[in-house]
Amino acid sequence: MSEKTVNNKVIFTVASCTPLSATGGSGSGPVSGTKPGQTKGSVNVKVTWAKKHGTTLANVKFAPTTPGKCKVGSTRLKITGKVTGGSGAAIKTIKKGQAVTGSVCLTKSGTASLEPGTVVKF
Repeated sequence: MSEKTVNNKVIFTVASCTPLSATGGSGSGPVSGTKPGQTKGSVNVKVTWAKKHGTTLANVKFAPTTPGKCKVGSTRLKITGKVTGGSGAAIKTIKKGQAVTGSVCLTKSGTASLEPGTVVKF
């Protein structure tokens, strides 16, 4: 997972996503309801999957937790939430109501990345 800020809006990209039949292998999209560098809150996420595999919508909560495998000086954020909808091939596998879990490392400059050795699960 990587993210960038464009016009004060956070845009994320995910890669190596499985199953390929639902995700096309990668996806990206905007995060609404948060500001860059924010360490606690709730956001709406829309993943647009590669190769026209559809979308996944989710509401995700995040909050600081133990350091885990994040670099010293970074904040580890625990992610929990639920899939709220979607479209195309993705919604057949990543169904409404499914849990969303994961953890990311947030640097002091506000850049987020997946915690080393972990995955985000839908």
